[in-house]
Amino acid sequence: MDDLPSVLADARFSREIQLQNVAGLETCRVKYADFGHGDEASGDQRVLLFMGPLFGTRWIHVFKDGLAKQHKVRMLMIDRPGFGGTDAVDIKQRLEATREIVVALLQRLEIRHVSVACQSAGTVYALDLLLHHPEILCPDRPYLAIGAPWIHPSHTDALPMAIASRLPAAALGTVDKLASFIQTTVNPIMLSGFGAAPAGEASEDDESSKLEASLLPKVMEKAFREGVHGMSDDVVVLMHKVEGTEGWSDWGDYDTLLPRLVAALQAGGKRLAVDIFFAEKDFLVGDFGKKGTNWLKACFERVSQDIELRTEVVPGSDHDSLWDLKFGIHRRVLAKMQGTE
Repeated sequence: MDDLPSVLADARFSREIQLQNVAGLETCRVKYADFGHGDEASGDQRVLLFMGPLFGTRWIHVFKDGLAKQHKVRMLMIDRPGFGGTDAVDIKQRLEATREIVVALLQRLEIRHVSVACQSAGTVYALDLLLHHPEILCPDRPYLAIGAPWIHPSHTDALPMAIASRLPAAALGTVDKLASFIQTTVNPIMLSGFGAAPAGEASEDDESSKLEASLLPKVMEKAFREGVHGMSDDVVVLMHKVEGTEGWSDWGDYDTLLPRLVAALQAGGKRLAVDIFFAEKDFLVGDFGKKGTNWLKACFERVSQDIELRTEVVPGSDHDSLWDLKFGIHRRVLAKMQGTE
């Protein structure tokens, strides 16, 4: 998989399924990427469910295919509602619908348990999923990896998001159109959530990293062509701007979710291992060591007696690039899943 046509033509990155009676829809079309080790197998394999950033497309980690195979891990990425080939849903039900889609898809694929990783906006979706469905976590090694987490602007000193949070929902609801315009006419990389790896020191994944950096922007062009309306809905949700709601889902914010999550896990006899990787520079939530990251760390530290918590900063990374191969985070997550870290 070393050229653009072969990536785009790989059927594993564009699987489609029709789910019945989920997300408030009689029939819901869902598109997903299913790659890495033992794509079609079932049973006790290790599976990593990755919940992506603001640009919630299945495409963003396809260049980790070889790495996943090396570690014998199957990877699953799902287009969130309104992205690519997944049908849109009512914004008021967006979090609920997303977790219903995930659980229904796992059942159809006969995947009993997963480890979960997430970036940026995916943090909200991942924690919501685990709160309501802790049973999907591996019973012997329950694991959540959070890289470049999203933090609501009310807890940060990040000026761009503070300004954005003052905008009405109607204005935030046009973000997808602005993003598409910029992507096609100004910048072929991305807005907020990920991008091609910036120049930096070589790593053990150097060749794969170079391939990712060179081809990912072109792959993302395809993702934009497939549709990104869900980006606007994501922004409205992330900013707590959904009409008639306060906070996220039935839990509000991380500080109120985490005690409930711990209780749900304890009821199932599980002790969750959580790794949080913070970007050194982060224009969306503030740099490491500033107000936002300190607040989030404190939320997790308050329940640290009941989880296995590890936090660290990734030198040289930013909000968009932290999961790039060059930083080696993905390799470490896969190794931890297999108990070989």
